[in-house]
Amino acid sequence: MNKYLKKMNPSIALKFEGNHKVKVFAFWGLVILFCLKAYSFILNAQFWAEDGPIFYKQAWENGISSISSSYAGYHVVTIRIVAYLSTFFSIDYAPTICNLFTLALQILPLYFIFSQRLNKVFVSDVLKYGFALIYLIGPGAREVFLTMTNIQWYLPIWVLLFLFSEPSKNRNVKIVEYVLLLLFSLTGPYAIFIFPIYGGMLLLRKIKLDKIAFAIIVISFALQASSLVCSPSVLLITTVDFSRFLDFFSIKIILSSILGQRILNDLFHEMPSEIVLYFGLLLWVFISIRVLLSKNHFLMTLIALGNLNFVAGYFKVGSQMGWQPESGARYAWVGIFAYCFAYFYFTSTSKNKIEKYFLYLLVLLTVFVAIPGDFNYFNPKSKDWAHNVRSYDLANQGDSVLFETDPNENFNFTIVKKGVNKLTEILPTNNVSAYFSFEVINDSLFTKDGWAFINNHNCDGNEVFVVFKSSKKSFAFKTKPYIRADISAAFKGNYDLAGFNLTASTSKIDSNSYDIGILIYNSNLNSYGLKYLKSDVLVYQAQSNHYIDALTLEKKNLKLRGWAVLKNLSSQHEGISVYAVSKSGSYLIPSQLELRSDVSVAFRGNYDQSGFISNYDVSNLPKGDYIVQIKITQSDWIKKIDTNKKFTVQ
Repeated sequence: MNKYLKKMNPSIALKFEGNHKVKVFAFWGLVILFCLKAYSFILNAQFWAEDGPIFYKQAWENGISSISSSYAGYHVVTIRIVAYLSTFFSIDYAPTICNLFTLALQILPLYFIFSQRLNKVFVSDVLKYGFALIYLIGPGAREVFLTMTNIQWYLPIWVLLFLFSEPSKNRNVKIVEYVLLLLFSLTGPYAIFIFPIYGGMLLLRKIKLDKIAFAIIVISFALQASSLVCSPSVLLITTVDFSRFLDFFSIKIILSSILGQRILNDLFHEMPSEIVLYFGLLLWVFISIRVLLSKNHFLMTLIALGNLNFVAGYFKVGSQMGWQPESGARYAWVGIFAYCFAYFYFTSTSKNKIEKYFLYLLVLLTVFVAIPGDFNYFNPKSKDWAHNVRSYDLANQGDSVLFETDPNENFNFTIVKKGVNKLTEILPTNNVSAYFSFEVINDSLFTKDGWAFINNHNCDGNEVFVVFKSSKKSFAFKTKPYIRADISAAFKGNYDLAGFNLTASTSKIDSNSYDIGILIYNSNLNSYGLKYLKSDVLVYQAQSNHYIDALTLEKKNLKLRGWAVLKNLSSQHEGISVYAVSKSGSYLIPSQLELRSDVSVAFRGNYDQSGFISNYDVSNLPKGDYIVQIKITQSDWIKKIDTNKKFTVQ
């Protein structure tokens, strides 16, 4: 290409090759294109696939020790480090932080591409710009673009650029690059492919030996290979349909490199015809021969890496990946990138006019069809991270919180809430109408007849919480909606979904005085409504103790005597009732208070009013076996105690 520029205007060609301003303009132009493709991944950042359930969750739970853990049979150190670093920030920004780190890692090779250290690899600036364009926004990046999980498919490009570059003259830069080489080589299975390719190049003396770099590659190869061999999760397909493999290679790599995945999806709703597949295979053979005949060892290595990666991916999942271009796209991306660059490279080196025009056609298809077609193709934003964060913020300390992530529910995950909820930051509003009654039996909270809505707005998008707020702590419990057409009729509005039910554990609520109310979040309005319905409600979290002194049943006459207390709470505020419980139901046994100063003495507290006595005719009870149950009531709190005392009504 530069030759033709020189023929047209030598001064223009000279500036294009050597002018620093042109390079700066090209660099920032590529960065802007990259940011246009990436902006939604930052502004509306989400976790994707293993980002959340594997890497973030394990970093959250295990801390720095998670970095050494392998996944899918190999180490992913860089990904683990990114996930671990993101846990130091608010969970609100966790996906954003991860995506920003990923963006920095993905754009890092530009440092090499636009330096002088790769002038022997890229014989002209045109090749540098083409390489950078395809790397940053090229086709086929459906699964891998700017996701923490899939950064492992980009890092080997940096490794290859480093191995083929001239060494830096700056000692500090060298140290940093060796550290990065080690981290990147221990992220993903590529060290297993790069080691034999790099070793072969050294044996053939096609590349200069860097002893430290070679040692790092050898160590990484040994660690990754041993991890794969020892991993029970690595299962390769033992029988492979070679014909189907060639079909897949044709459509997923070769055809995707010139048309893009989106265009191929639109053109073909089933496996393309044999003519189309044969064209892809012929193009593969043609490019492969040209690569072997060229003396560009970097291009040879890049093509070999792309081929090996797809072969390994196919052997792992076989035809289960499906024929569609986007299915298993992560295994094809390096290959797509390598062949796209090959088209660029050979347009500048081919001496045959027909071949050159054909290669120009491939480049034009890549630049004006494949790249635009796949530019905004992958947009994993169906889930709302803000919804996940809202659930986490309102969760109680120690609760397991569900986080929903793409691509499907198999990648949802739970993490344990750390710290108190943010309910104290929300002030009461005057826009909520609500009512409910409740009781707490043992450690379970039950609401009755509950309804709530934001005034003058229907209930679409409402999330309703029952909240407990004290001077020190707050707790929120998410309710389940149910239909209450009577509320719509009473308030003359669309409030059918105002009803709610709640059954929740109160075991984590401390004994204290609480204001109890209703919190509503409406996703359509993106706002809260909060109203407290009860104030200064005493909550008791106390263990119980009891004893049945006597139980006799003679001629339908049940005589019962005993006591029950809540430890560390005065019995003066207690209400004690006795029930007979059977399969047919629960029946109240009338009883009278009996003063029990002996219980106060035994437990060193004010438990005088803890005793009860009953003399009851059981002829009114259905026949069957019964167990004696004691209920201790403190305000709205009820403690049920199942005793070991039984009787039978004949």
